[in-house]
Amino acid sequence: MSQRRALPILAREEGTYLELALEVGNIGIFRADLFSRRTQFSPQLQRIIGIEGQGELSYESSIDLIHPDDRLKLLEAAQNAASVPHGRWSVVCRSVRPDRSIRWVAIRGRRLYRADGVPEASLGTVIDITALKEAELSLQATNQRYQFALEAAQMGTFEIDFGRDRLSLDPQMARLLDMPPPAEEISVERHAHVGRQALKTFISALRARISVAGAQTIDVGLDVHAPQPRWLRLHADVKDDRIFGVAVDATRERHDAHILREKEARLRVATEAAALGVFEWNPETDTCVWENDRIYEIFGRDRASGPLSLRDTLSGHLHADDRNHFLQRLQRAVRRNGKIHLVGELANSGRSKRWVEVTGRVYQDEGEAKRLVGVVSDISRQKRLRARAQRLTVQVEQVQQTERRNIFQELHDTTIQHLVAASLMVSELRRGDQKTMGAAMEALDSSLAQAIKEVRTLSYLMHPASVSGRNFASAASHYVRGFSGRSGLQCNFRCDRPVTEFSSASLHAAFRVLQESLTNIFRHAGASKASIQVRVVNRNLHVIVTDNGPGIDKHVRRKTSALPPAAGAGLKGMRMRITQVGGRLALTSAPRQGVRVHAVLPPRA
Repeated sequence: MSQRRALPILAREEGTYLELALEVGNIGIFRADLFSRRTQFSPQLQRIIGIEGQGELSYESSIDLIHPDDRLKLLEAAQNAASVPHGRWSVVCRSVRPDRSIRWVAIRGRRLYRADGVPEASLGTVIDITALKEAELSLQATNQRYQFALEAAQMGTFEIDFGRDRLSLDPQMARLLDMPPPAEEISVERHAHVGRQALKTFISALRARISVAGAQTIDVGLDVHAPQPRWLRLHADVKDDRIFGVAVDATRERHDAHILREKEARLRVATEAAALGVFEWNPETDTCVWENDRIYEIFGRDRASGPLSLRDTLSGHLHADDRNHFLQRLQRAVRRNGKIHLVGELANSGRSKRWVEVTGRVYQDEGEAKRLVGVVSDISRQKRLRARAQRLTVQVEQVQQTERRNIFQELHDTTIQHLVAASLMVSELRRGDQKTMGAAMEALDSSLAQAIKEVRTLSYLMHPASVSGRNFASAASHYVRGFSGRSGLQCNFRCDRPVTEFSSASLHAAFRVLQESLTNIFRHAGASKASIQVRVVNRNLHVIVTDNGPGIDKHVRRKTSALPPAAGAGLKGMRMRITQVGGRLALTSAPRQGVRVHAVLPPRA
């Protein structure tokens, strides 16, 4: 009697446990009656597919809960159950809720048969696998992105298990080995002997490293169907009999490295032919790398002694007058990541004077310290030749000045005297009674007077003055006053201060600019006023000459050859003299604004 009472209790407890298990496992149950074509849903299944409160639906309404793309797959799985023992079937598909959201479900069913063997229903379970499916899809997408990244980087993955005689390659790795993607793992031994040549070389290279445990990098050259070998860089890890890792196509890198070595060889030949010393300097550590033998020769050292730091080079080898200038220019180039071009005198070591020229540029790669790369050349011979040329130029200038003095003396003693005599003769003729000769004689007198004025003015302009730092201002002022009195032009001269620190060559060039500018104003400018300013700015001598003439058009000013012959020659002469002493000349003008000549000369030629 007690046993009969216990059975219902146990049955109720088992039902409770089953419901709890179904709820915890998120499992729903369905029963499809094949005769009435009605499907019943458990409460848990109603929650899964979003039809709470609808415990029974028609067969057609039940099918409508499945995604249209998956319905045929579900029907085929259920129908194929007739040919399967016990009528079991399963399918994974998508369910569409009434709110149009989609859930992934795994359905497992079984046919129920009557005593006569006729199927009467289908009973099964439904599990919500949406989270699992989303994770699977995310993993697939991640793997796909991973494959895309490998392909974009031309990288492949591999694994060799020599113990199991197995080789695994991904599709990109197969392409790198010039072979079709394998459908499954392949035999190591078989392909090591009868496989493609690239694959055989790849296996041999890895077999040679199997005895070295841990991570390692291997470069392998492969003979593939290409104009040049393919180089792979293998980043592999060895564990027991297994080697696995990634391979990168390093062919382009090896090719670029080969080209770089060739360029370096050609550059080395060029620097040796040009007798250039090559160096690299790290500003942060003040360390230098001297790249070739020539730089050791320039500074009188041997390779055994090694290179010097920049400070030791400046203090031990550069002339004291140039050290600070060199250091300041180098520091400015480092701050601005700019270029340098320096010329300095080497410290005298008992030999003749020597000069060096340094040309370089500051580089800074991302994440690295700055470095100055440059070349050094011994320009002592060029300096001596340039000094000799300047001395010859001075001698030529002296000869020209002597010639001008002779021309001045000749004009003054002969031409002007003849013109004065002619003027006196005209005066005698005017005393006659012939009225018809009066106008002609007057014109002749005026022409002769103008000729005398021009000859006197030009001869004055051609007269070379003797100038020095002590008398430059007074000589220039006297010269301008004399020009103004002879030409009739109103001239204004101003000099800021004495110019005793300038060399004779620079002062003579400045005076020639003054003479030539006034000559051009008198002969070509059509001006009534002229202004001359002499200034010292930033240790340079500035000579500025302006007039109030009509000016020069732009298209004429661009070409000296387009100016009047005498003016063009004068400008060329000025520019040549100024260039010889290391200065510069600028000519500016605008219509109806006159002409401005601006010369800048250094203290020393």
